[in-house]
Amino acid sequence: MELTDPEKLNLESYSSQKSLDTYRAKRGLSKAEEYLINKYLIPEKGFILDLGCGMGRVAWELFDKGLAVIGVDVSQEMVKAAQKRHPHIDFYVGNACEQYWEDGTFTSVIFAYNGIDLIYPLSKRLLALQEIHRVLKPGGIFIYSSHNVLQMIPQFLSKPSSYLGVLKNLLWNMQSYNMKTGYRATTAPYGNLIVYVSTPKEEGVFLRRSGFELLEQVGNKFSAWSYYAARRKEAL
Repeated sequence: MELTDPEKLNLESYSSQKSLDTYRAKRGLSKAEEYLINKYLIPEKGFILDLGCGMGRVAWELFDKGLAVIGVDVSQEMVKAAQKRHPHIDFYVGNACEQYWEDGTFTSVIFAYNGIDLIYPLSKRLLALQEIHRVLKPGGIFIYSSHNVLQMIPQFLSKPSSYLGVLKNLLWNMQSYNMKTGYRATTAPYGNLIVYVSTPKEEGVFLRRSGFELLEQVGNKFSAWSYYAARRKEAL
């Protein structure tokens, strides 16, 4: 599936040498990841798909816990680095919106570190959810994280300079004629990104529309991002 221009920008930044150096230094699971994996993925066991696997940070932890896992990422550079770091795990270049796995291949899918928010536009982000639903077995578990727009409220109270980021986002949306897309421009240490920013309530709606039952949200309503655990229903 062809990438949109914002996705190409995200991929260019994410695949840069500075990005590779940044993610090479990241190790281990976050508290939310550890909690949800132990609660939902370890009891299920089975076959796990790690989408947006990057250099294999999460895949390695799953493998180390005795779980069968493969990793997929849209960045060829990231996949090459993952294969070199963890040759005992299978990693592939692939697009979350157009997966080549058969229906019901996986017991669980994890899409960590807000990777789903790099998919543009929203219609493709929803398509990714539908594809994840398709490749999961009925009753399978899906764990992912997403940016939370409500994080701006405590930012305003504690750091007035955050208004500059809001203004930048507003100007970008005005220039792109996308005042209501939910996307915003941001700058990471390794380049510019365009990411989707939602709310926990909105994510619950997206999951239900895509055939999932929301099981749990980790993170309060003002967290920078939240993790979600959902279960695949029988059909869309």
